[in-house]
Formats: sequence, C-alpha cells, structure tokens
Amino acid sequence: MPHPPAATTITTTVQDAFQKPKKSVTFSSNQGASESISLETFTIEDVLAHDKADDIWVVIDGEVFDLTSFVDEHPGGRKVLLPVAGKDATKQFRKHHRDAILIRYRPRFKIGVVEPEEKKLRSRFSFWRRSH
Repeated sequence: MPHPPAATTITTTVQDAFQKPKKSVTFSSNQGASESISLETFTIEDVLAHDKADDIWVVIDGEVFDLTSFVDEHPGGRKVLLPVAGKDATKQFRKHHRDAILIRYRPRFKIGVVEPEEKKLRSRFSFWRRSH
C-alpha cells in the first residue's frame, strides 16, 4: 500500500493573512513585449500610517517605497526622510535626484503602487497631511 504524501506545513503571519490581494499589472516595453507581474496596491491612508522614524514609507510617481532600512544609508538620513514619511515625496525627490537614483534603488525598496483611483486624490492627500 503506498504511503500518503507528506503533509505540507504552511506558515503565515497574522499580518500576511489579512493583507490585500496583489493585483496583476501588465507592463509593455517599446519593443512590444509585455510582462505581467503582481504588485501590492496601497491606498493613501495605507501610506499615511507609515510616518515614523522606525516605519518610513513614501510615494514617488505613484510608486510606494519602504525606506525604513535605508535611513542610515541616505546621505540626508532621518533629517531628510522623516519630513516626507507617509507622504507623496515626488516633488522633494525630483528637486534633488535624477531618474538614475530611482532606477538604482527601485528593486530594493519598492513595495507596491498607489491604487490608480487614489492617484487622482493627491490634493486630498496633501490637505490631510497638513491638517493632522
């Protein structure tokens, strides 16, 4: 009689169990090839919650970056990153950096994108941060 297959144990954290499902996004290159990958999507409110020295998320061009582990590496450190934590930092980023920096660090720190309908609400996002 054959043995039953070995049991597989699946472990997950409570946080993982309740995270939003990833959405599939398709990217096309200028050569016509396309690639479908899954990216976590976040609301503005999700990003706003990550505005502390030990939990720094920023939005740059609609992409969400977790810079918590980068604080000590960044030339400006906490002094520069804390004021933009939990915010859309596109304007501040563009003042001081070129696209090459974003390209270099994107694979390491990008955790997702802002939901497309949320991008339209940037004025609300800015207002909310100023009033709280």
